[in-house]
Amino acid sequence: MARLRVMADIIGNVAEKDSRKGVLLTLGLAFYCAAMLTLATLFIEHTIEAREAGNDALAMQRVNGLFESIEKSARDTFQKTSGITLYLNGSSLVIAETLANKKSSDYENAISSLEAFAESYAGGGISTSMDTTESRSVMSFEVEPYNINITHMSYGGNEIIITPSAINFTSYGVRLKVPATVSCSDNLIAGSDIGLSLEVSGDFNSSCSVSQSVSAAGASWVIVNGGNITINISNSALRVESSLDSVDVELAIGLGNFAGKEPEVYLQDTLSVALTSPAVSKTARVRLL
Repeated sequence: MARLRVMADIIGNVAEKDSRKGVLLTLGLAFYCAAMLTLATLFIEHTIEAREAGNDALAMQRVNGLFESIEKSARDTFQKTSGITLYLNGSSLVIAETLANKKSSDYENAISSLEAFAESYAGGGISTSMDTTESRSVMSFEVEPYNINITHMSYGGNEIIITPSAINFTSYGVRLKVPATVSCSDNLIAGSDIGLSLEVSGDFNSSCSVSQSVSAAGASWVIVNGGNITINISNSALRVESSLDSVDVELAIGLGNFAGKEPEVYLQDTLSVALTSPAVSKTARVRLL
């Protein structure tokens, strides 16, 4: 009887241990399944997020590609039809133009046609819009990162104005070629703020020149042919105005060492490209240089 009781106790203990193992195994499987379910959920969510991010990246790439294509067309239109040349010469930005600008109507027609074409583009949920009011009316540029504005009182007219936001340049260079015999007079306010270099050439080898540092304050001026052409520097702004026809003008803005970055020139005109789904868009001014 004692042996039977011992055997029964042993069997009971084994059964209890097996039961405990079964419970632990069941709990372990439950925790494992829960962990796997969590991981699967996270993986699905990550896959969806990655797919959405990929879609957004592709959409942005598509929008950027169209924006750059239209921007390049606008830049080509400017270069071929505006009668204005922009280029870098050493540490200076140069704008060259003939006053009055007889190419203005060619540019206005060309940029208006480009604007109409761009805005008529519709496909794959993409829409575009352009605003070329500034270039067609006053042909205004912005020079960054210097915040210098170059504009015309009237595009196609006889006046160019360069307006810096502060003394963030070193000099002005003015070169004029006049279809007449020239003579000059000046009233320059001496100073150390702005270097002024002026060269005027005319018929019969006539010419005049000025090379002097002037003050940003007050008003300095040079008069050509008794007032047919005036060059003014007032509060750092340069204004060149002509009542003659076909005066070739080349204006150089000295920008020092480019402040660590070469200048970028933008039309004040804006271009916008937008994609409906996913909602991605880009709006910016048109870069020329």
